[in-house]
Amino acid sequence: MSRKPRETVNSTVDLIPEVQAIADDLGTSISTRDLIILASIDQMTETGPVDFNSGAVCDLLNLKHPMINYYFGSRDGLIAEASIWAYRGWSEKVMTATRNAPKNAEKRLRAYLEACLEWAENMRAVTVLSQYPVLSKAVKDLIDDGYSVELQKDFEYHLVFLATLIIDMRTGKNSDLDFDKTNYPKGKYTLSHPRELLEAASIAWASHGIMMWRSGSHIPTTNLRKEFTAKLSEDLAMKLHVDNIVEIARGHK
Repeated sequence: MSRKPRETVNSTVDLIPEVQAIADDLGTSISTRDLIILASIDQMTETGPVDFNSGAVCDLLNLKHPMINYYFGSRDGLIAEASIWAYRGWSEKVMTATRNAPKNAEKRLRAYLEACLEWAENMRAVTVLSQYPVLSKAVKDLIDDGYSVELQKDFEYHLVFLATLIIDMRTGKNSDLDFDKTNYPKGKYTLSHPRELLEAASIAWASHGIMMWRSGSHIPTTNLRKEFTAKLSEDLAMKLHVDNIVEIARGHK
């Protein structure tokens, strides 16, 4: 009979703010498995998935290396789960920021976009991994097999959410946003607001694009960022792009 590897967990781990927010959502019930995932996300913000060292995570937590296979099946299994946790962290952050914004459609949309940019800047390499996990076929297959339904529903939820903000901006309303990922009115919007749903997809893709740039993953401009004037120009370009997204939502573009 196989036995669980012996473990002694070091739970005092410094995490970057975005990963700590994920940990905080777990409350006090953080298991050894949870700690491995959180520490892995934290490490991958620096290394990305290719150079990610699961053994270093075990050493950090004072765990035996076989714990990775015990809990996740393989290193790829750990990366897949860390990617999903990071995606959930992004979704929770931007939705919370938007719902906490003043009850005004434009301010809500700007809060959504600003939260996306802040998350991407903090999460760096994990930004790409959580939104487009294509660097490893094995990881992508694990995500497709285990989480495709969840991810589809969450994307639809974001589309309906953004479509609601678009409708509000064009009608002068300020909806209560009285739905969540379990009861979003996708069917109703497909019939009554198909154009707004399509434009919501456009806004979602545009926001993903600036997230990739803000994460530092845009190779052609990596060296330019070292110059103050280039960084200033980038910030202005980001602001202009956000303004353009808002204009799309207004229906002016």
